[in-house]
Amino acid sequence: EAFGSASEPVIASCTGQQSSACAADDAAFIQRHARPELAPHLVQQKHEGRVGPPFAGHPDYIPVPHGGFHHKSCIIEVPSGTKRSPHPDMEDRHVLHFPNGTNMTLEPCKYETSGLAHLRQHAESLVQGASTDGMGLRSSDCVLSDGQVSSGPLAMYGSNLDSPMQSFTSEASVPGNPSTTLPSDTWLYWWIGAMPSNYEVVLQPVLAYHQAVGWEIGSWDCCPSGHQIKSAFTQNLETNEEITMSVTQTGSQSYKVSACTQFNQCSTLEATNGDDIVVPLVQFETYNVAVPSSCVGSSCTEVNCDYLPTSALVMNKLQVSPGTTWESPSSRCWSLSANCHWSIEQYTTGYTEPALWATPPPPPR
Repeated sequence: EAFGSASEPVIASCTGQQSSACAADDAAFIQRHARPELAPHLVQQKHEGRVGPPFAGHPDYIPVPHGGFHHKSCIIEVPSGTKRSPHPDMEDRHVLHFPNGTNMTLEPCKYETSGLAHLRQHAESLVQGASTDGMGLRSSDCVLSDGQVSSGPLAMYGSNLDSPMQSFTSEASVPGNPSTTLPSDTWLYWWIGAMPSNYEVVLQPVLAYHQAVGWEIGSWDCCPSGHQIKSAFTQNLETNEEITMSVTQTGSQSYKVSACTQFNQCSTLEATNGDDIVVPLVQFETYNVAVPSSCVGSSCTEVNCDYLPTSALVMNKLQVSPGTTWESPSSRCWSLSANCHWSIEQYTTGYTEPALWATPPPPPR
C-alpha cells in the first residue's frame, strides 16, 4: 500500500478553479512520485480533531527539516511551481494552486507534531540572545520519542531584519556521501531558511541526504495548518555539483522558494503567509546520527560521525536584503566541532559575500 493504511483518504478528481479536491492529473503526479520506502504522500486529510501525542518511532511518522516528526498524511509533495495561500474564507485552511490551474483546499493536519516546539524554542532563544551551556546548546530535548534523535549540530542565525525580507540567496555544494551505509531512519538536511518573528512558519530550500536516494534538493513550506509542503525533488545529484538556493519576495507576504542545480533543474514553490518574513538562518540538521542512549535533555555525548558527509558542508554567497548581522555559529544537542572534530569557518565580518563552511577532519591513515 503506497499510501499507508487503507483507512486513509484517497485523492479525488476535480475540475474548475474553486474545487476543494485535487485535480486528477495532479493526483496522478503525486501518486507517481510517492516513495513508500521514504515518506508516503497524501494530499488531503479530513480534520476530526488532532490525534496525539505523536509516536516518532512509528513508521507513519517521518523526520522533516525544521519540523520534527510529521505524520505521513501531513507531508504533502506537490508539483514544482505550486503556490500556497491562506483560504480567503475558512480559518486555518489553505489553498494549493497547482501549475495546471486547478486548486485544492488543504484541511488542518489532524496529527500532532513531534519536536517542532523544541526547534522553535531553540530559534527564539538564539535570536533573543539567550545564554548557552558553553557549547551553543539551548534547552530542548534531543530524543523526541522511542529513541528518535533530532539534532542541529550546526546553525547560523541572522538578526531580525528592519523590514520584510526581499531576498535571501546562497550557493551550496553537494558534499561527498557518508563513508558508511546509513540506517533507513537517518536523514541529513542542509538548508537556508526564512521565518517571521513568531517562528510559526519557515520557508526552506533544502539539500537532503537519505541512503535510498542519495542527495536531492527540494523546496519546503513548514508548517501551514500543521502540514509540511514540499515541491517535487530534483535527484541524482553529483558530488561538488553547485546548488543555488533562494527565498524571494513576490508580493506582500508572498515568497518564492527555489533550489536549482547548475544545470537549471529547479524545485520551487510559492507561499503566502499572514506575517512578515524577517529572520534568516542557515542550518545543518540530522535525524538519528547521535546515539540515543547518550542523550540527556539538551545534550548528546556519543555521535556516529561516520554518518556525516565525507567532504565540506559549504554555504557560499549568503546575501540577505535588507541586510542582517550574522550571529556566531551555534548547535543543538551536539556539535560538529566538539563531537566530530570538524572545522567550522564563518566568513561574515568584513566579507561582501558571507559564507559558512564546515570541513570534516582528514581520514585516518
